[in-house]
Amino acid sequence: SGNYSGWRACAIGSNNQNATTILRKEYAEDMSIDDAVQLAVKVLHKTMDTATPSAEKIEFTILKKVEGSDKLVQEILKENEVQKHLDVIIEEEKAKAEAEKAKNKD
Repeated sequence: SGNYSGWRACAIGSNNQNATTILRKEYAEDMSIDDAVQLAVKVLHKTMDTATPSAEKIEFTILKKVEGSDKLVQEILKENEVQKHLDVIIEEEKAKAEAEKAKNKD
């Protein structure tokens, strides 16, 4: 047996519905690899079964096709690179929470 999905961005496993919802809202076919990694980190951050996701718990491998050839190159992101993506998401969430707090204060 197997699964079939007609969407270019999907998620499987626990909390897959929340992850797929985020992907459907924010995924774009013309995303850069960096933007796609940022989105993937965001999805994991919001759906992992931990209160504080950390770069120690997330691993990423990017598989790229070399232009003009059939050669594939694998790039494993270092922990500090994953942490940079996590830091961006954490800052975005803080700013969003503060904006919501200010909105409710008025």
